[in-house]
Amino acid sequence: MKVHVLWLFLVPVFTALEAATINQPRALNPLLPCDKLDVIFVLDQTESVGSKLSDRMKDFAKQVMDRFFVSHEQTHLGLMTFGREARVEGDLQLQQKRSGRQQMVEKLIESIPNKLDDRTNLDEGLRMAFNAHAEYDTFQKKKKYRTDARNVVIIFTDGRTYNETRLESLSKPSNGVTVIAIALGLNVFPNVLSRIADVVIDWTNSDGNERKETDVLKDIMDNFNFKPCGKTEV
Repeated sequence: MKVHVLWLFLVPVFTALEAATINQPRALNPLLPCDKLDVIFVLDQTESVGSKLSDRMKDFAKQVMDRFFVSHEQTHLGLMTFGREARVEGDLQLQQKRSGRQQMVEKLIESIPNKLDDRTNLDEGLRMAFNAHAEYDTFQKKKKYRTDARNVVIIFTDGRTYNETRLESLSKPSNGVTVIAIALGLNVFPNVLSRIADVVIDWTNSDGNERKETDVLKDIMDNFNFKPCGKTEV
């Protein structure tokens, strides 16, 4: 199956920073991941996660997306969801002006259906993400463009899956991919998460309590190299 992923990018002079900062005092933040990244966000939208955590997951994904230096040459972002099946989330054209871009990101997240699936096929979400990376790698190789971009999947899930054996058949792209799993839910499956991910970050602790989002965000961004991106206003 051919997979089409909409990669999100904008003119380099504008950077993606969290919508929550729009009304806050402006300050210089020159430290964003400036290396070339192709990052796909994959969100578990199933009943095992639950509606409350599903909503929080979507809001938090926006914050994480906003922490990358998104541009034509640097970082490209994609967004998928999964339940019984996986899907690429709707069309999006990012605008150059920050306010317009943030409105479009908000619209994209809000377009994700609220109805949660009753079956979790974790392998479907990962397979679509891996296929998308492989297809995009092929495209970039032909164009001799961003061939050194690092492939990353950031997946938000509790690790539940209907058929664990199907995870064994997953093949990562030839260029490789780093999988970062954000574990959250009333019943997390750490053994599954450790099998599918290179890095597992607990949002929900083993005692069932949730960690602060700021701490989880820091743990996620610690997986990327930071260097000055020039003058970046937040």
